[in-house]
Amino acid sequence: MAGNYAKLPGLSNYSPEFIAYTNAPTILSQAGALFGAAAVVVLLRFYVRISILRSFGKDDWFMLLAFAFAIALFITYVEETKVGLGKHLAVIQANPISYLQFLRLRQVHGILITIGIALVKISIAFFLLRFVTLKRAAWDRRLRPPPIGTGNAKCFNSRTFTSIGLFNTSINAATDILLALLPVPLVWSLKLNLRARISLVLVLTLGLFAGIAGIVKSQKQKAALYNPDQYVYDSFTIWWIIEYNVGMIAASLPALKPLFRRALETARSTAATKNSGRQLRLIKQARLMTASGGLGT
Repeated sequence: MAGNYAKLPGLSNYSPEFIAYTNAPTILSQAGALFGAAAVVVLLRFYVRISILRSFGKDDWFMLLAFAFAIALFITYVEETKVGLGKHLAVIQANPISYLQFLRLRQVHGILITIGIALVKISIAFFLLRFVTLKRAAWDRRLRPPPIGTGNAKCFNSRTFTSIGLFNTSINAATDILLALLPVPLVWSLKLNLRARISLVLVLTLGLFAGIAGIVKSQKQKAALYNPDQYVYDSFTIWWIIEYNVGMIAASLPALKPLFRRALETARSTAATKNSGRQLRLIKQARLMTASGGLGT
């Protein structure tokens, strides 16, 4: 890969180490770990709802859609590493064909993650109801005016684009925090014992972490478009992915309560069986000792 890039015009002034450098493995390990954790929790949620509760509601269907978008997002992210993600911007831009593919994939992943996060929020909203009784020039640079391209398409400048993104991030963070805190009075009014209410509130408020991730993402977002080498670490997207996957985890954990209850009952049953077996052995030993004492007399 480095050898192919080294032959491209415009890279003769850079060292082979600069051209060969890639942070893609680190980026993929971060995104992969988050996606893997979310996938385990979401799939367990589906297992509980289908096999144990036999109740697959609207919140589950929306989470299924969100999970499908998360899969598509991770695949897109992997494809981005094949066309330059993790490398220095100068190296990515040196190959116009790969750079075009890279920008197209970035556009796709932005759409996927935006819709996915919205689906997670809709899923949470439907879950809360269970407690109630009642454009192309963005990637095709040829369409832009000279000197970048040969067309006349006009794009937002970096400041406008950042302002739009920050507004969207603010709304997302606010809804994450709202959906995390909204269930507290609702759950507290349920006729459950104190421990059950506290545990349910703690699980539901995990959504606060998604809101915090959104706030951190907004700080990264302010500098993303002004960073001359933004794709090496891609920290803005990593925090975007954190917000997405943490949201799915927080929205799915409450549905796992029957699974945790079954595991706890199994553990208690196993422990009781072991204790019962130990008691029987002690009784037998006591009887044998009594019998042997009687024979001795």
